[in-house]
Amino acid sequence: MLATLWDLLQAQGHAGAPPEPVRYQLWGAWLLARRRTTAILWELRCLAAELPLIEGGRPVLLKGVAYIVRDLPGARSRLCGDIDLLVPRAEIDRVERMLYWSGWSRGELDPYDEQYYRQWMHQVPPLQHRRRRSTLDLHHNILPETVRQPPEPARLIERAEPIPGDPVFATPTPAHMVIHSAAHLFADSEWDKAVRDFYDLDRLLRHFGEQHGDAFWDELLTEAQAMACGRQVYYALRCCSRWFATPVPVTVLARLRRFAPAAPIRAVLERLFGLATRAHAAGPSPRRTAASRALLFVRSHWIKMPPLMLMRHLFHKAFLSPREESP
Repeated sequence: MLATLWDLLQAQGHAGAPPEPVRYQLWGAWLLARRRTTAILWELRCLAAELPLIEGGRPVLLKGVAYIVRDLPGARSRLCGDIDLLVPRAEIDRVERMLYWSGWSRGELDPYDEQYYRQWMHQVPPLQHRRRRSTLDLHHNILPETVRQPPEPARLIERAEPIPGDPVFATPTPAHMVIHSAAHLFADSEWDKAVRDFYDLDRLLRHFGEQHGDAFWDELLTEAQAMACGRQVYYALRCCSRWFATPVPVTVLARLRRFAPAAPIRAVLERLFGLATRAHAAGPSPRRTAASRALLFVRSHWIKMPPLMLMRHLFHKAFLSPREESP
């Protein structure tokens, strides 16, 4: 968000307003984001030559990389650390094997974590290139297989839009970009990064709403229901409209209300979302923020796993996982 703040100050002609130490800090963050964007685009060119031909649709770029290649608002100042790529489930083993011979490999995992990724997660273990040191998350879905209603990734892959001048990759449709961002945020456990994710949603909703009008909102509602992500989209649009004044049509929020939980649960969760999203400049987070993030961490695991699997997972992580030795 530091690079984004500098971008906004430049756009509004106030780049000289902050004190010099603050100005240099923001400018440095912006330079880092631009450098990371250049590195990501170069890495995509390398990856395009390493991927095999995939049946069932082009590999789909997700999240920050998709925003960058589409040059969406805010993308140039967004710090993007790795590449998220979605391929059909039937193709993921073959793609991983081909990437291995091109220099991509996973880190060391204990047998439990290996099984956890292979059987229950929505991606294979993260891959890193042995020479370039870049990181790739290879997905076959946008949420784990263990959620109560897993999304149908075939809809996202089949409707993905080719990138002009790029014969290899595609990106999700505008509606699917929003759905994936919302699904990732409200099933995630890392709420210390939620400000950036809400800002992403605000930028996407503003841009696509202005660009496509009612057609975008209608498609968003249709696809959210079809992909079993109606509740996540409801939370995303409600929070963005309240906190960022995102111009979401009232009729859209009214149509999404059928996906909302009961009023007491909704009130508690929205309170937790607000507290957990608060950023603090230095020092430990206040107790309410820390407690809210801890509760949402528990919630993220609860909605991703059936109760017995969750108990087994927590027991293994607490008592059986190998621990790193102190230096």
